[in-house]
Amino acid sequence: MCMCIGGSHSGVATGVMNTAGQVGGLFCTLAFGYIVSGTGSYDIPVRLVAAMIFIAALIFSRIDCRAGLNPV
Repeated sequence: MCMCIGGSHSGVATGVMNTAGQVGGLFCTLAFGYIVSGTGSYDIPVRLVAAMIFIAALIFSRIDCRAGLNPV
């Protein structure tokens, strides 16, 4: 996907996507722990993670890789 969208800048697109995923993973891990310690239940954070995965899948399904990157 990054190679199709980024074209000659696919390395930058991959790096940005990887960085965003790592930052999101950090905050999700911290939030998960705080929610479990605050509520004493694993149900809420697991449901939140499932909702985030579902939303990400919907967003990902709407991306048209064939359009590419149109630099201004």
